[in-house]
Amino acid sequence: MTIFEASIDICISQHVPENMTVSAEPTTNASPLILTQKLGVWTLLTTTPTRRHPFTVDIFKSIAPTYAALRQNLHDVYSLAPGLLGVYLLISMWESVESAVFLYLSSRVLLLVEASIRRGEVDAAALGKAFVACVLSRCFSGLVSWEKDRVHPLLHHRVMMYYEEYVLRVKLQTDMPSGNDASCKITAEAGNGWRGFESTLTNVTTIASVFLEVAVVLRSSRSKYGPLFPVLCVAQPLVRWGYRHLWEISFVSYSENPDYNRSQALSSLTADTYRREIIGGGLKDHVVNEYAMSRKKLGATCSDDVYNQYERTISPWVVMLRSASVDFPMLYIIVAAIYNPAGLSLSDIAIQQQAASSIRSTVSMLKYCSEDFTRSMVNLVELFEAKAMLSKLADGGVTLQNPSSCTGLSLELRNVVFEYPGNKTNVSSLKGINLTIHPGQLVIIVGSNGSGKSTLVNLLTRLYDTTSGSITVDSLPISSYSLSSLRGSMALLNQDHHVFPFSLYENVALGFPEEFGNREMVEDSIRRGGAEEFTGKFKKGLETVLEPVDSVYSGNLREKNDEGQKALLARSAKLERKVDISGGERQKIVNSRTFMRLRSGKIRFVAVDEPSSALDADAELQLFENLLELREGKTMVFVTHRFGHLTKYADMILYMKDGWIAEQGTHDELMAKDGGYANLYGIQASAFK
Repeated sequence: MTIFEASIDICISQHVPENMTVSAEPTTNASPLILTQKLGVWTLLTTTPTRRHPFTVDIFKSIAPTYAALRQNLHDVYSLAPGLLGVYLLISMWESVESAVFLYLSSRVLLLVEASIRRGEVDAAALGKAFVACVLSRCFSGLVSWEKDRVHPLLHHRVMMYYEEYVLRVKLQTDMPSGNDASCKITAEAGNGWRGFESTLTNVTTIASVFLEVAVVLRSSRSKYGPLFPVLCVAQPLVRWGYRHLWEISFVSYSENPDYNRSQALSSLTADTYRREIIGGGLKDHVVNEYAMSRKKLGATCSDDVYNQYERTISPWVVMLRSASVDFPMLYIIVAAIYNPAGLSLSDIAIQQQAASSIRSTVSMLKYCSEDFTRSMVNLVELFEAKAMLSKLADGGVTLQNPSSCTGLSLELRNVVFEYPGNKTNVSSLKGINLTIHPGQLVIIVGSNGSGKSTLVNLLTRLYDTTSGSITVDSLPISSYSLSSLRGSMALLNQDHHVFPFSLYENVALGFPEEFGNREMVEDSIRRGGAEEFTGKFKKGLETVLEPVDSVYSGNLREKNDEGQKALLARSAKLERKVDISGGERQKIVNSRTFMRLRSGKIRFVAVDEPSSALDADAELQLFENLLELREGKTMVFVTHRFGHLTKYADMILYMKDGWIAEQGTHDELMAKDGGYANLYGIQASAFK
């Protein structure tokens, strides 16, 4: 620990702002103490501080565990654009020596001017050469900067696109249990790849720049101030280096302030998700009044970012020391002038001031670079570790066969119990399910909300694994099959499917990508899904994009009477925007995609979970009839609240209640029992009497 860091840690420990309370609570298993701090509306939990190291040690400590990630990153960048990388490295090399070159050349000009004044005669040739060297170096620096502005976006684009594809692949391979588990969330971003490379390069060039500048000062022929002067030049950056930033430590922050939390909840009501209901319900004035009341109750309690509030816990003595340390080099010059006035000249003073400013600026930059490097290395490791993140669903090695004659899957569940990850209740979603579905059967699952119907479908399609019990498919454990072959033999249609940000044609064609160009098949699927009528109303037909990527940006369009701005606004209004359609129309597009998937010839099991929730009665009947028309021996499971159209086709009906299969049988058998199913059927039938 440096003397600066020690003094700062002491100052910080002695300074606790009024709005911050600190307490320590030990954790289990001899874990480090947790410090609890109150910063405005935020509660901040941090681990106890550990011994800090000088910045050079921090840098090498960061490199050591991330060497593999850094090497892979550099290899990726080189393989993408070796030529551009070479030019970029040459530019960076010049940037590392640039400040030292300028410092040397400007010092030389000052020394020649001073020598000319003392001798009373000017060495015009030497002075001219020195000045021309300064000008040429500046011009060369400008040329290098221009070239960097040209090369940087080209290299940045290639690296970003590469890592965007990488992140896309990694995130799409994440299964449902992993995606819902906070500990398995993939937070890696494509930008981490570029920032890791750029931060490494910037850190290396800045370190080189610091050493070169110090070397210029120490080797100056007129320098009489020795090695102490460069040390004083970096005093202020070293004081700043002692600051402890929140991002450097392990922490958790959250708000328990009810007034702040309520104000944020009220503020979120401006989102499109709530806008229709707020306006339609006449709630605008109520929301605004409630927000004003929450703001009044919050009073002067600071809601500023927790990072900024943590920075403000530093002692004022440290801030004053930081400000005063700027003049340490000047103090040295004054002391030198007192003890040896003849040994200093105006050019010496000017050179020293220039050197102090340059070194201080570069070392401050090094502080920023080292901090950024540490963050970038953490993010870079996270980027590459995301690829190795294990899926919670083990991938089996058996390929599920697709026989030439379409035969449905057989499924068997034995003592199946299931709880969703992170379940906060003591009640399982499914409890001891025993069920056998034979190939080609049509099964209808009914029951009230929360009875476990959709959960059962999630297990049959292996979106989740059971908590206990077993599921077999064609006499083998469902986990023994490869996920790709299992999913390839299944079609899942539910109410939660969404319209993709592509054209209507592509939205449907993605059900069977191998036949993407088969327009006849796509149009037939659209007809079966009930989307033919409304898709024909669009000017672009099936090429219409309902939810295009929002790439429209505008600025400085404030003058309503400005003709030029009016023209820009008019042009902007013609750009492709989101098309609002009804929930039923969205469902028809999703249904059409499923019909396209059914045309693949690979589907042996169809799970249909509330696909008609947004459809009218006529569209619902058409959907069920079209699904049954393409049944062709497939095993089908329907989850629905409106089951009147299907009961006459059902081989088996399951009535679920509280996670159990309460009743099981055909329609006639269950009606004869006069139980829960008969009651549900009677409620639906009574609506038509």
